[in-house]
Amino acid sequence: MSQQGESVKFTPPYVPYKTLETYLEELLASGVPPYIDRSTMPTKSGGTQGQLISALKALNLIDRSEGKVNPLLDSLVKSEGEQRKVIWREIIIKAYPFLFSGDDFDLTATTSLRFRKKFEEQNISGSTLQRCLAFFIRAANAADIEMSAYVKDLAKRKRSTNGKSNGKSKQSKSKKQPEKE
Repeated sequence: MSQQGESVKFTPPYVPYKTLETYLEELLASGVPPYIDRSTMPTKSGGTQGQLISALKALNLIDRSEGKVNPLLDSLVKSEGEQRKVIWREIIIKAYPFLFSGDDFDLTATTSLRFRKKFEEQNISGSTLQRCLAFFIRAANAADIEMSAYVKDLAKRKRSTNGKSNGKSKQSKSKKQPEKE
């Protein structure tokens, strides 16, 4: 079985970006252990623990088999300001080769549909797809990675069109029709 990095499909992080940021702050406060496992996340639910571990693996911040910490995680946790942006940028570019390698895709000029399609090519769909897109956009913003306006707008639209009413229909439903006599 050959190991070609481009042929291996993976699921990009889909944990809420803020949850990962909070966990990194917790690691800063308590120290980065040599291995990351569920015991380093005692206040998180089981589902959140699994998503965080998957995200750390997908971002190559811990080893995929044992959870051994990559030195880059320690650097990220201890960094701030511009240094943190530089480290995040390195992490994001390495973790998302399907967006950054090759000449057929330009994140700075793409449409939201083409951006979404790149993630779908990783065999991601449904709500997981939406969450992967949201994580990437927020992480890329934290890394000061330039994206097209269409991609940035995708994150804004996600908040208002999540399958539920966006407020407009609530207004129209709340207006009562005058009773006919």
